[in-house]
Amino acid sequence: MEFRNPKLTHGVTLIEMMIAIAVLAIVLLSVAPDMRFMLAKHRMISELNSLSSLLQMTRFLAIDNQRSATLCPARDLRTCEFTDWNLPKIVFSDSNNNKVRDNDEALLSAINRSASGVTVTGPKKTIRFLADGVVGSPATLLLCPTRTEPRLNRALVISLQGRIRTSKDANNDDIHEVSAKKPVPCP
Repeated sequence: MEFRNPKLTHGVTLIEMMIAIAVLAIVLLSVAPDMRFMLAKHRMISELNSLSSLLQMTRFLAIDNQRSATLCPARDLRTCEFTDWNLPKIVFSDSNNNKVRDNDEALLSAINRSASGVTVTGPKKTIRFLADGVVGSPATLLLCPTRTEPRLNRALVISLQGRIRTSKDANNDDIHEVSAKKPVPCP
């Protein structure tokens, strides 16, 4: 029977280290694509929550102040620009309905531009909640990933009554629908 000196048997051999690194690399390569999707999904949900909160606040301010409240994208936090809903979004009381926040119209709320990796498209007009909480016309905001991935498409739908709802995956196919069997349309 041979005894080894305990002072000489510490650490790992080169072969053991290479096997451990190979196993770690395989595990990381198999998890990386799912991790990327999960991060993109969380980014999309965060943007959806931010916009939904701003819409809810706009409606609340209109009801609470008993005056209409307007939401629109604005590069300079003054003039509404409907060509790019990725710009910062502002909420103000547009008393003269000129789609510009005048000096006598206070900025009620604002959020930063949309997160990277998310493209927001919306109506070619303001979203205006009246004093009773209804909107002038229904609207839909589409949130689409910059890379084509239908499982990440989301929508916020505003009804004439001013109710705000998010798209849902009604048929459990992992793709959100705006209405019955109609997927969220992203370009």
